[in-house]
Amino acid sequence: MERKKDFIEFGKIMIILSEAFGKSPSSKMVELYFQYLKDLSIEEIKEAADRVIKEQLVSVFPTIASIRKAIGKDEKEEAEFKALEAWNEACDFVRGFDPSYPTKHNDPFLNRVIELTFGGWYKFSETDPDAESFDRKHFIETYKSIDKREGELLLDEKSVLKELLETRKRIRELKPHDKDIF
Repeated sequence: MERKKDFIEFGKIMIILSEAFGKSPSSKMVELYFQYLKDLSIEEIKEAADRVIKEQLVSVFPTIASIRKAIGKDEKEEAEFKALEAWNEACDFVRGFDPSYPTKHNDPFLNRVIELTFGGWYKFSETDPDAESFDRKHFIETYKSIDKREGELLLDEKSVLKELLETRKRIRELKPHDKDIF
């Protein structure tokens, strides 16, 4: 949102919400909501307010989280989407990968996740295509875990690699009709 123009529109939305729910927000409350919703467009906030007014069962002024949830922008979905985008970026990166030349991606966070999940870019480039769904799921869970703690190391490399190898072993032991479980 643009600061001045959008703040005026945002204020109008807050007035509509206050009329619908019988609570007049203070100027500090309006500023706080604006701050925590500024990554959304005014159109998204209008849609969310409309949805909250129509669907909220309790006549209580909606929280920031309930407004975000009304447009499907809750934190879990955003984290999943962000991790999936990183997975696609990693897959695109290794398509032109030359294993004889040590390469790192320009995103240090992505390098770290690949290192923890697969043991590095070279090992990631050699993953079994039949295990792609598991590898993707494992990558996404690792990405979200690390991202949740803002880059703190949550998983040690040995335990991650051990889990990965054990799961791949179980996958190889599955019968063809069992592969749908992933």
